[in-house]
Amino acid sequence: MTSLIIGMFFVTAGIICLRLAFKFKQNKVVKNERIKDKEGYLKFNFKINIMMGIVFIINGIFMILSQKFVYINGISAYVNLITIMCIFIYYYKLIGQTSKFQ
Repeated sequence: MTSLIIGMFFVTAGIICLRLAFKFKQNKVVKNERIKDKEGYLKFNFKINIMMGIVFIINGIFMILSQKFVYINGISAYVNLITIMCIFIYYYKLIGQTSKFQ
């Protein structure tokens, strides 16, 4: 039951990431005045939000399916590990490479 709830949370978070990425790209508004290359920052941020949204949705789907099908449990564990690694990698990219746009 817990995997079902967490899976629905991940699917919802992924949809929110995708929606915000497209909304951010459409509006093209950056409120931080220190950012000089706004177009490059928008592209960089768009790619990260799209990838995190896709990873979250895939992880959520596998967590939901692992409740119904026993043989997906092993795959779901690997997908969870990949998701955790992606979160750390993209967080590092956001923190480390955002300074090049200032």
